[in-house]
Amino acid sequence: MRNWYIEIFRALVEEDIRFVVAGGIAVNLLGVPRFTADLDLIVALDERNVNKFVRCMADMGYKPKVPVPAEAFADQGNREKWVREKNMRVFSFIQPNRPYELIDVFVKEPIPFSEMWREKENIRIENIEVPVVSIEHLLQLKQAAGREQDLSDIDALQRLQEDFKNEANNEE
Repeated sequence: MRNWYIEIFRALVEEDIRFVVAGGIAVNLLGVPRFTADLDLIVALDERNVNKFVRCMADMGYKPKVPVPAEAFADQGNREKWVREKNMRVFSFIQPNRPYELIDVFVKEPIPFSEMWREKENIRIENIEVPVVSIEHLLQLKQAAGREQDLSDIDALQRLQEDFKNEANNEE
């Protein structure tokens, strides 16, 4: 079975698209095993970057889950309208031939992207440096979402954070 996440990471890195992995996959990559089906991304929403992202998704055969053209996501006015009128948090792309391949992209930066980028963890997977949101930022995102799974993730991430602190203290 192919790992479609890695194909996405590889394409985004090769196209020099600024993004960080969030959600359940970030929880996994940071060291907490748990099941997740979708891929959550936070993309820098400056015009050049978001246009490159939309083109990359199209080149890989991904289409919007909702009946709008992918280019609509690139338009800041559309994203602001979706947040205001529909309370939209993420815009989803799916692979029509493999609908289980779902990519959720935040329509608004939940934390300033520059902060997330500066504090990201780079995790190497199959010779790719994958930018993953920091544990601290992931905790903030999970607390804001507040679903049952998020609360479980918060507990696991806080324990992981404690383990890192204890390891650091033991090394001193």
